Parts: sequence; structure tokens; C-alpha cells
Amino acid sequence: MGVSQSSVSGRVQNFFIGTELDNRRHPHYTKKAGKLQTLRKKVLRVKRSSRSFDYGKAVKELTNGWCTKNIQELLNVFNSLKELKEVTLLAQSARPLSSSLRDNLENLYNRKYCADVQLMYDGEIFSAHRSILSSRCQYFRNLFSKYKRFDRPIPIDIRTLGVDAALFGDLLRFLYTQYLDIGNDSSRPVIEKLKHEFGMPNRLEDDLRALLTRDIRDYDCVLVFSTSNYLNSLGDARSDIEEYRCHKALLASRSPFFRNVLEKRRRNYPEIIQLDEAVIPRIYARTILHAIYTDILDTTLIPNIPQSSLADANALANSERSNLPTHVRHTIDLYQIARFIEFGKMAENCENLIWQAVNVETCCEIINWARMKHGSKWVLRQCEVFVQEEFSQLVQSGVWLDLDEETVKSVLTSDFLQASEGEILSAVIKWGEQQLIKRIEEREPNLLNHTTHSVSKKGVKRRDLDDTELKSIISELLSLVRYNFITSSDMETLLAADKRGLVMPSSCRGVDLLNYSTGKGWIDLIQHPEYRRYPRCFQPYIDELQAVLEEKMTEDDWSVSSISVTSNSTFSKPDIVSDTMPLPGESTLNRMEKRLKQIEANHRLYYAHSNFINAECLRQFELRVVREFGLPDSSVDLLKSRNVSTPPLAQGKFVVARSNPIQATKTPEAPCNSEELPDVARLNVNRTNELDFVGTPSYYF
Repeated sequence: MGVSQSSVSGRVQNFFIGTELDNRRHPHYTKKAGKLQTLRKKVLRVKRSSRSFDYGKAVKELTNGWCTKNIQELLNVFNSLKELKEVTLLAQSARPLSSSLRDNLENLYNRKYCADVQLMYDGEIFSAHRSILSSRCQYFRNLFSKYKRFDRPIPIDIRTLGVDAALFGDLLRFLYTQYLDIGNDSSRPVIEKLKHEFGMPNRLEDDLRALLTRDIRDYDCVLVFSTSNYLNSLGDARSDIEEYRCHKALLASRSPFFRNVLEKRRRNYPEIIQLDEAVIPRIYARTILHAIYTDILDTTLIPNIPQSSLADANALANSERSNLPTHVRHTIDLYQIARFIEFGKMAENCENLIWQAVNVETCCEIINWARMKHGSKWVLRQCEVFVQEEFSQLVQSGVWLDLDEETVKSVLTSDFLQASEGEILSAVIKWGEQQLIKRIEEREPNLLNHTTHSVSKKGVKRRDLDDTELKSIISELLSLVRYNFITSSDMETLLAADKRGLVMPSSCRGVDLLNYSTGKGWIDLIQHPEYRRYPRCFQPYIDELQAVLEEKMTEDDWSVSSISVTSNSTFSKPDIVSDTMPLPGESTLNRMEKRLKQIEANHRLYYAHSNFINAECLRQFELRVVREFGLPDSSVDLLKSRNVSTPPLAQGKFVVARSNPIQATKTPEAPCNSEELPDVARLNVNRTNELDFVGTPSYYF
């Protein structure tokens, strides 16, 4: 079933290895190919000299002799997997929505945390914060300058007529949030007059930035970083102390940690908060305060020193962080501090900066940190996606050999690993050989280790490795290779591994070995849609299949009448979740169900090759919801136990017409109103609406 030289002459032999996550600044971004973007029209990215990387030839040989219908069916399978990939990427990038500066200030106004002034107007008392009102409004700045004590309510005299207590409360809220809800049109003339009396404030962000820098002399709180006991030795310890002036209102609004400290210690003015430098080093003080006041993480405010204090105290000896760039180490320290003081927005910004720093050189060490107990599960998921997309580059650079076994296993489990099965098999064997070399080095006497007589110095030849021991190391990983989808171009790799006794699938012996070269696994997939072993969603295969299909349809002038296909998936109710996991409240579960319905309504699957893929898409929807609500992935069973009806993914009909670009139709459902969703999910709803079906491929199933 080989391909003649004439059929491949003039065609590109080395192909672009695409990635759908080129813009790593936005993990939600996915790139879809249009119907005219065939493999032949793409720019070459990496030149390959090995036959195993000649994806075009592999697909040509696989489909040689296939009818157009079978090629179309195989392409439909890949299109189904592409839809599943989009859903999975959204689930991987889901996380709780952190509160913004305006959200925190509105909560501060509503809850009256650490209020230090009371305003009396129209017979009502309004608790507020002098630092915020003074920084936002000249009227209140002049008013407070007339008082030295604030233990009694301050009367407010407004010359503008028509301002009642409710409108005055709205004006105070506006100073906190920059948002004014004027429900009554008759209030607009009054608002215009108040602008002249109170003065129009600047942007909230600008006023708070000025409060941190220019108006810091009006502070009411001091952060102290010292290794000595400041409260017991004020005299001699002064040289070791650094003070950072700030405002209680901002600290209490952004951090529950600082809020609890301030609420318990309302006795001094200014309030002194002593911080343990072993936990929060002083070099990060300006960066933390800048983030509190502006919602911006500015690492340039960190002093230019060789090593962070936190790393010196805790993690300098840890190899998983010692080779990272300085700014990445600082960002990791800041993330851990943000988690400690419960500052969600700063933690989110740190995660974003760490993710932007992920590349071939840093991914291994960042993964090691993210997998630790105090690491970031969100960063870990994004790094695993990066490894899946940049697999070939990581293998070529040797970074692949340094990944831990858990990461390797997670990547090999993915349906979206961007490599052929032959490449994956070869990479697994190389990784195992590296682990075996490390074992051999560890068995050396310490006296000889790292000397000229050391094994690590002499180098271990591949022929010197014990294949039996190697197999014991990688046996579990080898089971994750999808041998049914190895193409004839990768047969050399498979035969070499089989000769060493590393792989022994039941069909890999004797004459049955021909099943791989004839594409039996691919044919079984087409003929049996319920087949649960799928090829990986490998973009070069998809692009080449599209090109082959276009050529074959042109030659055959093939057309098929429309066919209606209905999925009859049956979803059974899973077992009830074990009582060992803390259950969220009923109201939270109801909001989670609303969010799940919203996601389902906004993500119609145009490709429905099998009920198995439909069920996997639904599972990714549920994972996305529990991650948005800050729950562990195991909480997905809570949604399953409540969702006993047949999901929308298993309903509806898909219309197939292969003579023209195929149109998919489905009975629409009433979407969930995003206004009814909690704040934690509303932003993600808007993101979803922007991403749905942009540049959808032309062939549907």
C-alpha cells in the first residue's frame, strides 16, 4: 500500500507542526483552520529529515486505496476531537474569578469594615472611610480637615436641593466604585448640580494611585518589617526596621488576613502591623502595596538584588527553582504571599505572569513548583497543555528527559498530544533510558560520583542498558501509547522496541503485525463509532487528510444525499458522592447547575461521531464549572448526581451533506440569563459568547 514517487513528487515533504496555543498570554485562545487552509498552503516551521516526521507521506500511505467516504468519516472523527479539544481547553483554563479593586471597595462600603468616620445626613448615619473619601472628593477633604477627633457623627450640609438620604448613599457608593445607578430620570439635574458643589473626581484608579504615592502623608497604618521585636525594643532596633505607610481601608478591603488583624487591634493610631520577614520579605512591600491600591502587579518595584529573601530563607537549596530567571522566582514568591494574605487578585496576576514565562527552558522547573502542595494547580494545567503542544520541540531540546513521571503520564494520557504515536513511543523510551542512567549513577559509591571515573562522566552507551530494567521503568507509560494508530512510517520505531522486548501488545506478534501497516485500527474506528480508542487530535494529520479529501472529491466528483443521524446516548445516574468530601450548600449547587446549563447552551457540538465523545464533552463542561467555583475536580460527581436527565449533547439531529460544506442543525434551547449567574461565573459567560464557533471548519458531522 505504498505511495508511488509520481504521486508525491512536487509535494512538500516536511510539514508545519501547528499549535493552537501560540499566544500563551491568553490560555483561552484557540486557533481554527478555515476550509481553504490546507497543509500545502502553510508556512514551514521546522524542517524534518527523518522519515518518521514525514506526516504527509504517512497519511498518503494510510489512505491509499481508501474510498472517499472512509476518508470523510476519518476526518469527521478528527473534527469531533477538535471540538472536544476546544471544550477541554476552556475547562483547563477555568478558575475562580477573583474580585477586582472596585468589587472589594464596594464590599468594604457595604460591610463597613474598619470604618473610621460617621456621616450624618437627613437623619441617617453613614459609616465610611476618611482615606477614601478624602482622596476622591475635595469637599470631604476640606470637611475632615476641620476636625481633630472623629468619635462622633459629622453633620453634612449640602446646599443643593433635592438630595435625600438614598441619593446621598448612592453618591458615597460612587466614590468607592466609580459607578452611579440613577434609576430615576428626575435625579439627573440634581446630580449635575452636585458635580459643581462636590467636584468631579478623577478615575478611581488614578485617585488611589495618588493616595499611595502623593497623599501617603495622611496615612493611618504602618507595615513594619523587622527581624527584631519592634514592640519591645523601639530604640536600638530602629536601624533594622523599615516602615511602609498605608491605609487601613485599602488593606481591609483587599485582604481578609489584614482585615482580621485590623478588626482585632483597633486601639492605635496609626495602627502598626509587624510582619515576619521570614514569611513576607520587606523587598516585596512596595509591590504588594502597589497591587493593593491599583490591581497591577509591578515586579519592577522589587529591589535589584541577586536572590529574593524568601528564597534565601526557604528554597534556595531547592533545585526546582534555582535555575529560574530572577523575575520568575520573585513572582512565585509573590504568589505564595498572596495566598497567605488571601489576596485573590494578586494571586491571579502572579499566575498569569508565571504562565507567560513558560517556555522550553523554564517549563520543567515551573511544573515541579506548580505540582507542590503550595504551588498553583491552574499553572500546572497550563504547563501540561504547553508540553502537549510543544512536544516535539521539548523532545529535541532534551527538556523532555527532565520531566517527572507524573507529568509524563498526564501528557501521554491526553487526546491532544501533538505528535505521532511513533514519536511518542520513541520519546517514552528515551525518557526511560534517562531514568535508568540516573539509577545507575545513584548506585555508584559517593566517592566516585562526579569524578573522571564516574559513569556520568564516561557516559552510558545505549547497548549497555538492561532492557529488562528499562521495561520495568516505562511499562506503565508504554501502555499509554496507542499502537492501533501507528502508521507505516513509524513501523521502524515499533519493530525496534519490539525487538528489545519493550512492547508486547497482543497483536504485535507474527503476521498480525501487518495490522499496523494496513491501518486496521483506523478502519475499525470508522466502522464502529462506539469504538473507545481514538487517535490523538494531531493537527498535521488533520490538515493532510483535508488536502487528500479535496483532491479525491475533485477526482471522483462524489456526492451523497443528506443523511440524518441521531445520537441515542443514555446517561445513567452515577453513584452518590462519598460523604468524606465537604459538600457545598444547596444555593451553591443551584448556581453551579445554572452555570452548567449556560455552558451547554453556548457550546453546541457540530461533530457528534459517538456517544463516548459526547459524554467526554459533558465531563469537561462539569470540570469547568467546579473549577470556576473553586472546588476540587472530584466535586464534579455532585453535578452528575443531580443531573439525571439526558444532557443536550445527546439530543438533536445532525444533518450531513458531503457534496457541499455540510450544515449542522439542532433544535435551539432557551439560553440561561447571565444576569442570574453569580459573579464568579458571569465573566466566563461573556468570554464564552465571544469564543463560540469563530472560524468553524467547513466539514461537519
